[in-house]
Amino acid sequence: MPTYQIFFIVAWILLQIATIGLNVRACCVTADSMSTTGLLLHKLKPRSDEEPVSLIYQIIQIFSIEVMQRKNNFTAAGFFDMNYKLITSIIGAVTTYLVIIIQFYFSNINNKMPLPSSVPEKTI
Repeated sequence: MPTYQIFFIVAWILLQIATIGLNVRACCVTADSMSTTGLLLHKLKPRSDEEPVSLIYQIIQIFSIEVMQRKNNFTAAGFFDMNYKLITSIIGAVTTYLVIIIQFYFSNINNKMPLPSSVPEKTI
């Protein structure tokens, strides 16, 4: 295989790894921000000069409780979560497949028998 093809394959693989890493990072940062939003909303206090608690304040309190109790994560169409565990599971799967491929490769090399260059003739 020519050197430039190897270079482009490695560059493409690194680009895909960077893309997955950036997507996972963005999802994790957003999920962390979502989890702190509920706490910040719940800490809001009405102004002291307002005697009756306004309807907007009550709605904000209910919404903050809902946000705090909700599971904050992003998924890929419900198949898997987009968090840092995804990166480790991808690395584990790739490593497993590479070990299997290497084992098959070496077992095929060891099992190949050299073909005889000439077959002896039988004498009757």
